[in-house]
Amino acid sequence: MADLEIRKHAKQALRVLTDKEKKSVWHKIREFLLEIFIIVFAVSLSIWLHGISEKRHQAEEVREFLSDLKVDLANDRQEILNLKKAFPATNPEKIKTDTIRIKDSPAKGTPVEIQLQRIIRSSNLGNYEGFKSSGNIAYISNKPLKRKILKYYEQDIKLLEGLEKTYNNQVERIADEFLDAKSQHLRTNNFLLETYRQSVNEKYDQTILEINIIIKEIDTEIK
Repeated sequence: MADLEIRKHAKQALRVLTDKEKKSVWHKIREFLLEIFIIVFAVSLSIWLHGISEKRHQAEEVREFLSDLKVDLANDRQEILNLKKAFPATNPEKIKTDTIRIKDSPAKGTPVEIQLQRIIRSSNLGNYEGFKSSGNIAYISNKPLKRKILKYYEQDIKLLEGLEKTYNNQVERIADEFLDAKSQHLRTNNFLLETYRQSVNEKYDQTILEINIIIKEIDTEIK
């Protein structure tokens, strides 16, 4: 509709200039400028209305993303809390599923059994990765919240996954050395395993705190 009005007034402006009726030059100029003003006003109004509509659409996309992200973060938090219950710093043998059980019968003494369990955890990244890849992260007008979200997914989660991977590698190392009967290394590697476990637990606590902060800010933002 706006395009039709603009074309109509553009034709009218040209018609004023080419009008052969006996009108003064100033009269034609005045009519021409009036038509130009109407055109400029119509274009500006159209752009303004389109901008408002676009911002509303972007705001709705951000709101939907934040709502979905809140669910993902809550799921991440619950999974970490479950891991912490099965993964206390004082008990290296109760971590999570995927158990490695190794039995060995040394030349002297009773058979020995160790039970080691790898950490199995995955972060919920689908909504974040999809929103980021579409370039819509820039739509989040709350800059502090945006920075916290980016830091969580681009730094904190990757650091946590790196610590978990290091821990799992140490579990594998202990299992291999136990099978190879390199018992002289077991004490050292168990000490390292405890150190890695404590690092993971500390990062779990920090991650839960960060999740709580982000969820609280999301609740404020989407109200």
